[in-house]
Amino acid sequence: SVNAKAEAFYTTAMNQINSKHVAWIKQNAKKIYADNMDDLSFKVMARHYGKNVGLSEEGIEGLQVLLLRETYLIGKKEYNNLLNKTSPDDTKKTTDQESAGNLPDSSELKIAEQTDSKSTAKKMVEKTDVPESKSKKITENATAPSGMTLSQVKPEDSNSEIHIAKDEQTLRMQEITQRQQKITQMLSKMVNQVTEHQKSIIENLK
Repeated sequence: SVNAKAEAFYTTAMNQINSKHVAWIKQNAKKIYADNMDDLSFKVMARHYGKNVGLSEEGIEGLQVLLLRETYLIGKKEYNNLLNKTSPDDTKKTTDQESAGNLPDSSELKIAEQTDSKSTAKKMVEKTDVPESKSKKITENATAPSGMTLSQVKPEDSNSEIHIAKDEQTLRMQEITQRQQKITQMLSKMVNQVTEHQKSIIENLK
């Protein structure tokens, strides 16, 4: 296949060619990937560099294949990272939020504990004068003005954020797949020629 041939050439060449070419390939592959550079743009980049360092036409073509293969590997790495990405932290966050919603506010407990005896006695008298139904209503309103408890609101918000993140991750993976197909198409136009002259190309790149 196209990628198998490109991989074989890449593995052999990158271990033998001049280190300055290796550094240039790795640096510029990142730029090609980040900018989603088209066929013409990346070829102009490689040809300009190749001419400046005295490469032959075959050497420039070999450089282009190595550049594309390095770009392909960058995409493959990102795709695998997204594919293998799990969300234990998101799950833990949701669980913690649910727990927080079902527990009393610790700051409220501290305030209650720090009140002096006179204030406490006054509150006890006032509480006695408030009908139970009204007291319950006040408590409910203080807990959740919208009529919902925190345990109902926070998990919903958290789950929504998780779904959005997963959708964005899926879209990114689809975009990477399209880029990889584009790179493979570009490689298919030159990899056979480069493979046939692999030995002389590597010599030119040393």
